[in-house]
Parts: sequence; structure tokens; C-alpha cells
Amino acid sequence: MHNSQIEIGTLEITEIEEEAEYVKIVKVIYRGGDVTEGKTYKVERMHYNNNPADFLNGEAYVINDMGKQFFGAFNMCRTEMYKLK
Repeated sequence: MHNSQIEIGTLEITEIEEEAEYVKIVKVIYRGGDVTEGKTYKVERMHYNNNPADFLNGEAYVINDMGKQFFGAFNMCRTEMYKLK
């Protein structure tokens, strides 16, 4: 995770993407996102001025290991989503 670490014990699993505050990369299915299997990343959200209906709560992304926005974590990886307890 960029800039800080989070203890998994302070998190609980959620199945709802809109609630997710952190995501653990369980398995990289498609290469190219520069994320590490087993690592937990903070979920960021991009809010658009002309908001598409699919992103009412913002489009979720993580900051990858290269320090860049990676919007494909939920589509290109098997993940576990977490929110704070």
C-alpha cells in the first residue's frame, strides 16, 4: 500500500464494492496493473463532473506499486474487499 500500512485485524470483509476502503490482491489474473499478490491497497475514488450512472459513488482505483492510478484492480485481479470495523 502506498505511504502507509494497515493491519488486517482492523478491517472486516465486505462484498459491496461501494463500501470497500481497502482491497487485497488475492490473485493477479491479467498482468499489466503493477500490483502485488497478497498486498493490501487503499481504495481511492475518482469523482467526475459529468458522472456516468455506473459511478455514483466514484470510480474505484488503487495506487499501484509504480505510484500510478490503477482502475482495473477489481476486473483484472481476484480480490478481497475490506472496510474499517
